[in-house]
Amino acid sequence: MPDFSIQVDNYHIGKVNIEAAAVRGSGGRTLPLLEIPAIWTMQSVQSRTDDAAGPRLTRHYTLISVWGDVAAGQQNQERAFAHVQSPPLLVSTLRSHESYEYIKVQLDAERLHALEAARDGDMHISARLTTLVAKHLPVPTSPEPDLREEPPIVSLTTGRLEFRFSIPRSVWVERVLPHVGYGSSWLVEIARPSLTGDSLSRSTTHLATAMAHYTNGLYDLCVAECRKAIEIIPKSTKLKGLPQKPSFKDRTAAYVEQHLSGVLDKAKRAAVSEMAGTLWALTSKPHHASHTTFSRIDADCVMQLTTTLVSYVGRLLESGR
Repeated sequence: MPDFSIQVDNYHIGKVNIEAAAVRGSGGRTLPLLEIPAIWTMQSVQSRTDDAAGPRLTRHYTLISVWGDVAAGQQNQERAFAHVQSPPLLVSTLRSHESYEYIKVQLDAERLHALEAARDGDMHISARLTTLVAKHLPVPTSPEPDLREEPPIVSLTTGRLEFRFSIPRSVWVERVLPHVGYGSSWLVEIARPSLTGDSLSRSTTHLATAMAHYTNGLYDLCVAECRKAIEIIPKSTKLKGLPQKPSFKDRTAAYVEQHLSGVLDKAKRAAVSEMAGTLWALTSKPHHASHTTFSRIDADCVMQLTTTLVSYVGRLLESGR
């Protein structure tokens, strides 16, 4: 089990021990997580005051939390695939010198397929993390002080922690993949519209923002961005024959008739209008609710449907030009 040094101000103040053989997956397809077991250990540092002849001091630290990027791949070929933020660790050289906590890495279907495509036998993981550390008031080393009351915190500082380890193939295949929903869904590639300056370019920007919200667990915001991606299409161009106060349904029907009539027959145009209207009605909910309305499953469905609709319309427009 490899140890990796935690450093602050050029002092080695602790270490993290990664148990690669105990890595596991959890959450299934709904909330897939890669859980990396880690033993966090802190140690005090003895040094002198600025006066070389002065008394020796013991410096105590508390590790509060860590955050940063996790990457996968062979050395010098790593690609970051997730950002992690630990819960409060509160490992101190004054109290509990050691703590067992998991580093939890959020995954999704796209990341899993990318990781599997790049894997060659074992899964190679690396991380570059920032540590948030509390520095306590230094105390004389001798005589040994009474620390029933811990020295006060005098400042907060950040340090660095880098590590690299390999998850054995057997662990990855047997303890990770089956527990994160890998193989239980299909990864379908949906083409992005490439019409420069077209409304669909702005729609894809909203979809990219929706994906970021989805990854961070902000499902109402994800759905709201999907709503904007739909809304912007019929509002992006001047349409003829609209009533004085057109509804979304009016705008959508006019847009489909005036821009897609050359590539879709009447029945398909009606179906596209109805599809957009149904999706619009579904995504309108969060704007009239004071609490979380959509789950991860809801956001997953809405994002896939919206992406498919925007891509479909974009490809039809491209084929007609």
